[in-house]
Amino acid sequence: MTEPSSPGPRVLLVMLRTQGSPARPTGGGQIGGIQTAVALSGLGVKVCMVEGKPSILFEYARVLEPYTLGGTRGFLRDAVGIMSAIRKTRADLIYAFSDYFPETVVPCLLAAIVARKKLFVNVTSMAYKAADGRKLLGLIRSTILDRPGIRPTLAFFTFHASRRIVWRLGTILVANRFMEMYAKSRLHARRTFVVGAGVEKFWYDRTETEKLFDCVYSGRFDPSKRVPVLIRAWQMVVKKKPDAMLLLIGEGGPDLPLVKRLVGEFGLSSNVTFAGFINERRVLASKVRSARVFAFPSVQEGFGLVIAEAMAAGLPCVLSDVEPLREVFSEAAILVRRDDPSAFADAILGLLLDEGRRLEYSARSESLAQNFSWSTVAKKVLAALGEQ
Repeated sequence: MTEPSSPGPRVLLVMLRTQGSPARPTGGGQIGGIQTAVALSGLGVKVCMVEGKPSILFEYARVLEPYTLGGTRGFLRDAVGIMSAIRKTRADLIYAFSDYFPETVVPCLLAAIVARKKLFVNVTSMAYKAADGRKLLGLIRSTILDRPGIRPTLAFFTFHASRRIVWRLGTILVANRFMEMYAKSRLHARRTFVVGAGVEKFWYDRTETEKLFDCVYSGRFDPSKRVPVLIRAWQMVVKKKPDAMLLLIGEGGPDLPLVKRLVGEFGLSSNVTFAGFINERRVLASKVRSARVFAFPSVQEGFGLVIAEAMAAGLPCVLSDVEPLREVFSEAAILVRRDDPSAFADAILGLLLDEGRRLEYSARSESLAQNFSWSTVAKKVLAALGEQ
């Protein structure tokens, strides 16, 4: 790897997780971590990326120095592996890409304490909102009740106890003001910085793409994403527009069987296409651009990277009216009542049946998307690194 042209901190970006295939990132957190690191390297920061095993993420980060641990092997062994990476790369600080994964949080905390390195952590979601709201005794009680077995109980408690230590000892990076408020009020974080989020440049490609689908959803099939709400809405859309086509991009998540069952029960098999996971990012962007509208009924997001990508691709967006989506996207998106299929159906039909309205919201999306830049994010992260 080429040495930076100007002196800068040496950063160890830790991206350990066991969810999903090594060939497949599991969400926007990984993409965000990679793109931030790539942009940091362009500012003279030397970044080494640590993974359990080589994955597709290395394809996105060829300017980064790779370091693998040979798999995720447990909290203590991975912490030792991170400390070894610190010694070999002479890293000045540890940058944990997300507080969501135990495989990242616990080893990073242990390594930071033993190696006496500063720790920076992205808080990317409110997935653990229920646990975060409990006091320590309540967390211990719920851990014992909800996690039968000694090993799951210890692992769960160790993870959440570590997160609480990280909030107080580490520096927290968030994408927007809402997540900053969450970090300060719910997590009692002592040092927080709002750094925003970005979109890869190829999403802005304005090459004309044939519109093969009326609507697209991209993401996992987790309960918080509320994809069944979209399927129920699509049933209503098809009643008004029988040839309407919905594209679902993604795989995995406990709601996928339910979604497929609803598609069959509602007689939508010829109106819904399951594209599965698309690991080539440029192909993904092309697929998203092949739709007229982007719909995202999720009720729990830390930022909503897929929304920013859809806007950069020029798609009008229909979203749940929840924070932080309201804060970030309200200037350009149509926000509707959460968990309301009728509201989603009406908003989608309003765009599909009125080309002028669709083009108006497409222009709004394109305009707002100009604010999403990974180089801007990297400059804010670098400023945060310099203040600690």
